[in-house]
Amino acid sequence: MSQQFCNYNNQTKTDNKDYSFDRMYISTLLKYTALPTLEEVKKASKDTWQKRTKDPLERSLDDLVDCEILEEWHYKDANGNYIDRKTIDKLTESDELLYNKWKNLRVFFTLKEFEILIEFDDALDYKYNELKSINYKFKKKKQA
Repeated sequence: MSQQFCNYNNQTKTDNKDYSFDRMYISTLLKYTALPTLEEVKKASKDTWQKRTKDPLERSLDDLVDCEILEEWHYKDANGNYIDRKTIDKLTESDELLYNKWKNLRVFFTLKEFEILIEFDDALDYKYNELKSINYKFKKKKQA
């Protein structure tokens, strides 16, 4: 996710574009995991794809929040509408249709300690300076 955040081709805000460095398609995230696809789940077990793919991915993202790497994360659809996790679980469409809708959602994320991470990575340092130049509002570290 930090690589996605730093990619130079991910635009900062312009007149006709929104930020794109803080989001990824679920289908892109799945490419970098060992989580099974819908077809693999159907072949290998009687479990649902939610139990074998969606839930572990969400747990991993929650773990990144617990480890204080991410401030938060959430789903949004192609129109930028917030999608609650529980809403996805309540949908009653076929597995294949629901899986395809889910993997085409975007995960929006906020890195928590971005200022600390830039000390170790030139790409992050470049992105940090780029964002400062457009007055991007970084999350403030909470005082204990």
